[in-house]
Amino acid sequence: ATTYFTKKTGDFTLTVSGAQSPIPTDPCVESISIPTDALAGTWSDNCAAVADKPRNAGEGDRYARFYAFTIEEETTVTIDLKSEVDTYLYLRKGMGKDGEIIIANDDIKYQVITDSTLTLTLKPGDYTIEATTYFTKKTGDFTLTVSGTQ
Repeated sequence: ATTYFTKKTGDFTLTVSGAQSPIPTDPCVESISIPTDALAGTWSDNCAAVADKPRNAGEGDRYARFYAFTIEEETTVTIDLKSEVDTYLYLRKGMGKDGEIIIANDDIKYQVITDSTLTLTLKPGDYTIEATTYFTKKTGDFTLTVSGTQ
């Protein structure tokens, strides 16, 4: 904040509203708002998963997409990940891929529904969703929906 003319002094008020956390610069991490309608995504070898692969999933890389968001006040959030591919869903602390995993979900109902969902109450802060697959080297399309109620 400054003045137009030089050597001018005086009081002023500065108001900032709608401030957001910094947008991640990693091309595999997208910044989103909560709630969000169905986001269409695709898994490819351009973005590797960070979370440890689940047991019995085979050797090799898994692919992922990451979605970062900020919660301003305590909110109950539901995250749904749907795909023809068997999904795996992680929620991390912080704005990016390296935050501590808070919670994970493999299947809504094993062998019947292989989509993943999480519902939990989050305190104010930054969070990142890691949307990935159960098996290694799986590509394909998915839909991610995030709802929230305060």
